[in-house]
Amino acid sequence: MTEAITITERLKKETWPLHQQAEHAALEKDLVKGKLPKDVYSEQLAQRYLIHRTLESKLRQARTNDPRIAAVVHDYQFQEERAAADLRFYGGDPELAAPCEATGKLLEAIESADDLALLGFHYVFEGSNNGAKYIAMALRGAWRLEGEDGTRYLDPYGDEQRQKWSDYKSAMEQLEFTPEEGDKIVEAAKATFLQIIDVEAEIYPETVRA
Repeated sequence: MTEAITITERLKKETWPLHQQAEHAALEKDLVKGKLPKDVYSEQLAQRYLIHRTLESKLRQARTNDPRIAAVVHDYQFQEERAAADLRFYGGDPELAAPCEATGKLLEAIESADDLALLGFHYVFEGSNNGAKYIAMALRGAWRLEGEDGTRYLDPYGDEQRQKWSDYKSAMEQLEFTPEEGDKIVEAAKATFLQIIDVEAEIYPETVRA
């Protein structure tokens, strides 16, 4: 008898091509090399701030509607304030952040999503912390950053990153979803990757993407 695939296994398998595409975007490649202009990184933070503000507001409400979401989504995962803090560090103002076209489309998708689909959006950003931790290490060296200043968003959990990701996956895997609910979550995750790719191409268009 074939063992049923878990939701996290589905998410990893079905989003993997988009994950790879996102990692090879010009902005991400230059960021990990410490070659991305700081004003471009500031703009990326502004876009992420807007995304997290909308997503996390929706998730707070969704937790009260569905105990499955409450079992996975916790306040410590929320990135709105960390993105705002880093944005201020690089001279930006969260209050003046305005969505680019691609961010606007992602915000619309989040706003119109049903509660369970929000887990797909959340999965992408929570999972991105794994690679972002190494980007944070690279930036601290390249930009001579000390402590958490300028990398709070990229490295929210510090030495606890591996455990936090393990806890997140374990919590997701203990939940039960219908096939239709699983489809909604996976499709939302795919849409997130696609829009993030578009956001980064829009704010860093002068570099040819690999």
